[in-house]
Amino acid sequence: MSNVVLSERALRRQAISEAHSHLLEVAEKYPEKLLENFGKYPSLVGDLACLEEVVEILVEKGFGKQLELLCDAPGIGRYASSVIARLVLMPAQP
Repeated sequence: MSNVVLSERALRRQAISEAHSHLLEVAEKYPEKLLENFGKYPSLVGDLACLEEVVEILVEKGFGKQLELLCDAPGIGRYASSVIARLVLMPAQP
């Protein structure tokens, strides 16, 4: 493989990592805004590579009820709905 292809892949991985970190930061600092955007664009929720981590942060911040309502949003998708349901409706036992 050429160095160009390898460096493109490295740049792509770095961009994904930075986006992942930024999304987790947004979930921590602006959970209401994130939930508002989830409500506007439910079909994109399942595309999040770090969906479980984002949902865990939102649950910790007390937004479980809003996430529960999001499970039934049109277009949310089976994957996103199942992740939310698992983390909100059936939280891990201590």
